[in-house]
Amino acid sequence: MTWCRPVCRYGDKREANFEHQKPMVKSHSAALTKIQATLISLTSAIKHLDHQLEKGNIPKHPKVQRNLPKLPGSLACSEELRDVWDSHRERAGKRLGQAWHQELSRQAERLKEQIQVKEEKAKSDFENTTKDMFSNREIDEETFNYLNPNNHKIRTSVMNKMTDHNYLQQQLSTQSPPKESISAENQYNDFTVHKVDPNLVAKPRKVFVNQGLMNVEDTFWPGKKKLIPDYSRIQELDKFAIEAPVNLQQNPQELVEYLIQPAKNDLERYRLIFRWQANKIIIGRRSNPEVTNAFQAIKAGESSRSIASAMVFHELCRMGDLPCELIKGYMKDPSHYPGKDGTFRWYCWNVIRIEGEEYLCDPLQACERYDQNDRGDKKLLQTPFDELSFLADPKGCRNLYLPCDGEIIGSHPGSEAVKSVDSWNNMVTRELISRTLGTKLYTTEGIISTVTNLANVKFWFSRDVILSHTLTKANDNKSYDAHVIQVVKYEHVEFFIRLPHAGKFIFSVYGQARNTQQNLSCKMSGLIAKYCIHGTGSETHRPFPFTKCPHGVRTSAVVAGFDCINYPPIIETSECKLALELSRPGGGEISFHLFHESRPELKIIDMVYIEPFPKKFALHMALSYEGTYNLIVFANHDGCDNVLTTCASFLIHNSSNQRASFFADPYSWGMHSHEHPVKCVDNCGSTIHAPCGEGSITFTSPRNRGEEIDFNLYSPGKRGTWKEVIGFREWVFAEYIDFKEELRTVKINFRIPLKGFFQFILFYSGESVGRWLISCPKGFEGTLYPEREGLWGPDCKMTEELKIKCSHPARFDALNGKAEFTVTVPQAMSKWHVFASLNDTEGPRLIMRQKDVPLSENDLSRERSKVYTFYIDLPDSVSTAILAVHIGKEKYTGQKRIHTQNHGYWMVTATNK
Repeated sequence: MTWCRPVCRYGDKREANFEHQKPMVKSHSAALTKIQATLISLTSAIKHLDHQLEKGNIPKHPKVQRNLPKLPGSLACSEELRDVWDSHRERAGKRLGQAWHQELSRQAERLKEQIQVKEEKAKSDFENTTKDMFSNREIDEETFNYLNPNNHKIRTSVMNKMTDHNYLQQQLSTQSPPKESISAENQYNDFTVHKVDPNLVAKPRKVFVNQGLMNVEDTFWPGKKKLIPDYSRIQELDKFAIEAPVNLQQNPQELVEYLIQPAKNDLERYRLIFRWQANKIIIGRRSNPEVTNAFQAIKAGESSRSIASAMVFHELCRMGDLPCELIKGYMKDPSHYPGKDGTFRWYCWNVIRIEGEEYLCDPLQACERYDQNDRGDKKLLQTPFDELSFLADPKGCRNLYLPCDGEIIGSHPGSEAVKSVDSWNNMVTRELISRTLGTKLYTTEGIISTVTNLANVKFWFSRDVILSHTLTKANDNKSYDAHVIQVVKYEHVEFFIRLPHAGKFIFSVYGQARNTQQNLSCKMSGLIAKYCIHGTGSETHRPFPFTKCPHGVRTSAVVAGFDCINYPPIIETSECKLALELSRPGGGEISFHLFHESRPELKIIDMVYIEPFPKKFALHMALSYEGTYNLIVFANHDGCDNVLTTCASFLIHNSSNQRASFFADPYSWGMHSHEHPVKCVDNCGSTIHAPCGEGSITFTSPRNRGEEIDFNLYSPGKRGTWKEVIGFREWVFAEYIDFKEELRTVKINFRIPLKGFFQFILFYSGESVGRWLISCPKGFEGTLYPEREGLWGPDCKMTEELKIKCSHPARFDALNGKAEFTVTVPQAMSKWHVFASLNDTEGPRLIMRQKDVPLSENDLSRERSKVYTFYIDLPDSVSTAILAVHIGKEKYTGQKRIHTQNHGYWMVTATNK
C-alpha cells in the first residue's frame, strides 16, 4: 500500500470542510465535535505516512518507461552486441528508478509538512473553542482541563484521549448537538455487507387459501352445496322464471302453477318462486294505498313498508303448497355498530323446509329493483341478484337477524347463540359476505375497551381477499383511517389501531374476493366485521406512516413459493444495516420501492443492494436516517414473465442515527445467465467479502474453446456512476489453479488497499459474464501484487494443446530464496526449447537470464517426455520476483530462429530470508 492512498482518503472531503470552516455557531458543541473529527483524521494521516516512509514503501509511478527498448528478435547481430545492449538497459533502468524514488520522497515530505500545518491550525481552533465554552460556563473546569492540550498532565496523550467520544458527549449532554452534527466515527458506517447463507431457504408452505371465487358454487356454504351440486340446472330454472308471461301476474294462482311446472323437487319449486319475485316485485319506500295485502302486492308487482317482501314470498309458497314460515324479529341497520341502541328495526324473513331441514331466505335482500323516491314518480334502482339470500347460512345470520316476539327470543335458526337482545346488540356486526369470504374472527368481542388507546383486531381467511378499513369517530363520523395499519401473515390478517385520543371509535373492515369471475350472480364484497373501540386513557397517538397497502407477504406470492425467511412484516432495528432474505424457488426478476416517512412519495434508490442467489434474494439495506421506512417488493410471481406485481411490503422502524450507504444502481448483480459456460464455483451470491482487504472468487470455463478470461475493477464515481480504478492490476492476482474434467479453473484474488465498495466485472471472449460487489471495510496493509495484465500460470495453449506440465502453481514460496521449478515437455516436441527469466517486481529489472538460471535436462523416454529443471536463487535484496517461462519451436528461414509464442508467469516469494 502506498503513502498517497490514505492521505487522499482523509484529504478529499474532511480537509476541505476544515479549510472552509464556517463561523462559530451558537452551539459550540457542534463545532467542537467537527474540529475534533478533523484533528483525529489529520493526526492519523501523519502517523500512517510516517509508518510508510519508515518502511521504505515508496510508490511506483504508473506506466513509466524506465528501460531502453529491447533489440528486435529478427535483427541479425552478434551475442556480444546483445549483452552490451542489455547491460546499458539495466543501468539506465536503475538510474531512472533512483531518480523517481527520490522525487517521490520529496513529494511525500512536502505533503507531510502541509498536513502538519493543518493539524496545528486544528489544535489551535480546538483550544480556542474549549476556552470559549469554559468562559460561557458550558463545561466545567474538569472537562476543560481534560480537553485542553496545554495541560501538562495530558499533553503527551491528548491525541489518544480525543477519541473518547463517550466522555465528550456525556459532558455535553445538557446541550446536545443538532442531528446533522454527527461524530466522525458515526459519519459513515463501515463498508460491510451481511453474509447470507445460500442454503437457508423457506420451507414449502401449504397455504390452503382458495385463490378467488371462480364460480357461484364457491360462494355456497356446505349445506347449500349439498343441495345444489350442479348450478347449471339452477341457471336454467332462473331463466324460465324471469321469462314468465307478464299477464299471469294478474292471476297469482295461475302464475305459481306455471312457475313450478319444470320443477322436479321442492328445492327447484322454492327457487323458481324466489327468483321470479326478486326480478318482478319492486321494493317501494312509500306506502301504496292500493296494496293492502300480499295478494294485491303480487298483482301490482310492488311491495311497500306495510307489506313486506317476506309476506309476498310466504303467500306465493302457500299457493304452491310449499311449507314456509314468516319470521319476525330484528335486523341491524347499515349504521349500526356494537352497543349502539336504536339502530336495529323490525324485520321479516322466511324459513323453508327441504328434506326435513330448515333454511333461511331473505327475498328483500335479493330484490333487483328498488324505488328510491318517497313520493311522485318512481325512481328505480337496478341491483344485481344476491345469491347469498337464498338458502342463507344460518351461522352467518346470527349477527344480522334476531328472531323474537317482543323481548322473547324465538327458537328459529340464528337465535341459538343469543341470550338477550342486549347481547345480540353488542355482538360484532357482520354481513353474509363475511362467511362467503371464509372469514374467521379471532377478536370476537364487539366492544373493545382499552386504557392505552391501543387495540388490535385479528382475522383468519380461507380465501385470497382484498381488505379495506375505516376508523371513524362515533359522534361526528370524522375519519381516522391513518391510525390503522394492516399486517398479513399467510392466512392471518391483523389490524393494529392506535386511537388519536380518548373516545368512542367505530372500526369497520370490508372485503372483496380477489381473482373473481366476472358477472357472478352474487354479492362479492361487503362488510366483514364492525367493532366499537372505546379508548379511556389519556395517551394520544400520531397516525401510522404508510397505511395505503397491507404489510407482509401476499397470499398469492406465498402460494408461488415467495416468502421472507428472517423477518416479520414489521421490523424494529437499532442497526443501520439490514438484510432481508426472500425465498424465490422459481427465480425470476425482483424489484423494490423504498420510502422514508419524511418524504413518503420520494423513492430511495441508493440504499438497497439486491444480491441474487439460486433460490432466493437478499435485500441489503443501508438505513441512513432515523425513522420509519416502507419497503415494497415486486416480483413476477403470477405467471407473467414480463410483469412485476406487488408480492410483499415491510414496515421498518430504524432507531439508529448512524450513516451508511450502498452504491446501488438499477442493473442486476451476479452472473448474467446461469446457462453461460462460465460458472462461479465458490460464491452463490454477488458479494465478495474482503474483511481485511483480501478476498477471492473462483470460476470454471471450458478447456476446448480457447476464449480467455479478462476482468476490470471499478470504484464509485459521481452521481451514481462507476469509474475504473487506476492501477487495479496491483490489486488483483488471477491464476490458473486446475485443468481437469474438460474445465479450467481460474481463481481471482484481491488485495484492496482502500476501504469501500468496488465493482468487479468478469469478461469471457470479450463479453461481460457478470459483476460482483466487493465489500472492503478495511484496506489491506501489506504488499500488493506485481502489476501484470492477463492471468498468472501457464497459458491455455501450453496446458491444453501442447500438454506441457509445470511443477508449481501460479504463486509459490522459495525457502531462503531458493527453489526448483520443473517443466515437463512431451517427447514428440523434440524441436521445442524452454527458456526462463527472473524479474524483480520493483523494477521490474532483470535479475537472471536464461544462462544465469541453472538448467538440467532429463530425458524420460519411457514416459515419452523431457523434463527441464530450473534452479532459482533470489538475491538477498529481492523478496518477490516474477518467473517467466517461454516455450518456442525452431524454424529455419535462411538461419535458425526460435519463436517463443507460448509462455507462462509465476510469482515467487522468498521466505525466511
